[in-house]
Amino acid sequence: MSSSGDDKMPAPSPTCEFKKPPALLTVGKVGGKKKFRAPEPPKLNPPPITIAKENSTLLEKKEGKDQSLVPVPMVKLKQTTLSIGPDSQDGKILYPAQKCPYDEPSWGGRPEVDFRLSVLKNGTIIGSEKLAKSFFVVGRHQDCDLIMEHPSISRFHAVLQYRKPHPDATDPEKRLGGFYLFDLGSTHGTQLNRQPVDAKSYRRVRVGHHIKFGFSTRAFILEGPAEDEEAESELSVTEIIELRKKREAEWKLMREAERVSKEEAARKRDEEDRDAGINWGMAEDATEEDEECPTMSDVNPFAFGTAENVDEQLYLDDPKKTLRGWFEREGYELEYHVEEKGPQQFICRVKLPIDVGSGSAVIAEACVKGRKKEAVVQCAMEACRILDRHDELRKAHHDSRAKKNLKNWKEDDYYDSDEDEFFDRTGDLVTKREQRKARLEHKGQTVETYESLKEKLAITENAIREINESLEKSKAVEAASKASGDGGDSLESFMKQLKAGTALDKAKRSQLRLDHARLTAEQIRLIRLVNIAKPTELPPLKAMSIDAR
Repeated sequence: MSSSGDDKMPAPSPTCEFKKPPALLTVGKVGGKKKFRAPEPPKLNPPPITIAKENSTLLEKKEGKDQSLVPVPMVKLKQTTLSIGPDSQDGKILYPAQKCPYDEPSWGGRPEVDFRLSVLKNGTIIGSEKLAKSFFVVGRHQDCDLIMEHPSISRFHAVLQYRKPHPDATDPEKRLGGFYLFDLGSTHGTQLNRQPVDAKSYRRVRVGHHIKFGFSTRAFILEGPAEDEEAESELSVTEIIELRKKREAEWKLMREAERVSKEEAARKRDEEDRDAGINWGMAEDATEEDEECPTMSDVNPFAFGTAENVDEQLYLDDPKKTLRGWFEREGYELEYHVEEKGPQQFICRVKLPIDVGSGSAVIAEACVKGRKKEAVVQCAMEACRILDRHDELRKAHHDSRAKKNLKNWKEDDYYDSDEDEFFDRTGDLVTKREQRKARLEHKGQTVETYESLKEKLAITENAIREINESLEKSKAVEAASKASGDGGDSLESFMKQLKAGTALDKAKRSQLRLDHARLTAEQIRLIRLVNIAKPTELPPLKAMSIDAR
């Protein structure tokens, strides 16, 4: 028993505690140098932090001792509720912060008198907004002055801008001042007195005017002093209606004349294409080459492109240089006329010295929003396109100005070498000759007077009357021949009428109608000029009675 008791292991001491050795980390190749990493420090459990309600304090306890109280400010978060529709009562739709795309002009200012914007819905005024700021923004964004929740309203829809009065200004609108409506490029637009307002442009708004934004059923009426109301017309309602009918009739005649001229131009092009036939690769206006070689100033460097490259690549890089070179080769002076239409909006025009069949001046125009230099570049590009369409930009050879002056048009009676009136049935050669004669004789501008305009108007009216009489006479002859019904050959009777001069063929009637449309447009223009040049009618003179005493 004793031996068995001696074989027992002694019991471990309760005070003995086993410690785990630190972990070893082998870094690098096997068999290399061993590096030891220190054991990680034990994690300390920080004391709990309790945050109470507003104005609560932080209390730290350590080893049973109270430390100082440190106040912890509470962060208040604004609760945002998004509504699905405009009728939601929980909240409104909040958009992210965004700057209004509008800069106040230099002429803006606060109104010195009381202006209000009344809100009208279903024939009832439901509210009023006081306009006491320099400009008043309308839209769906929460930063707008007048917030509208209709789906057709843009976030920043329009602006009501006040112009401060300038007593020294010559324009009465600038002298008195007032509100202007500016549309910020909205999707569904703005209406002033039921007329659409152009985007990015100012429209004068007077007291009593009617404004609508988008498709909202609400209307807004500007209220203010009586001096800002629009002046009433001196014409009666009947006179206004008659004036409108007269203007509509004039516009109708002008549109009809334009339509007839376009149809005639299309018909001429078709006839030319049909009668051209085979040219065997030789153009009709081909001329023999001169023995002398042309100089570099006479050669157009943009003329050697193929038919596949007839595009804008030749002059897109520098259209101003291209246009200036064309003007120098032709012997003319290039002038750009630039006008400022609005804020950062310029219109540039260039008059092109080319001959067209209509006789009117060809003007290249470009409207650009930006800098003045960009408007000039775009105008030069448009001028190059027009010259290219008239086959003027790509000519391989240009006669110099000295050579052009050697040609004496007066000796040829202002006709070109390939122009002959015998083969012309349209009258274009006569018109070109008159235009060429007026341009080369360098005659000054003729000053028209009231009497000269009346004389031209009388001549035009007589020509219109003669054309109408000729057409009516031809219709009467045709109706009489149809009503007689003698059983003869209709072609034979028509040829007899043509020989007798009582009937007109189809080409003659078409030419008379074209002349009638052209003279009618000229009559309308002369009537306007006569009304402008008409002297002021003075009251009749009356003899003064002298009382001799």
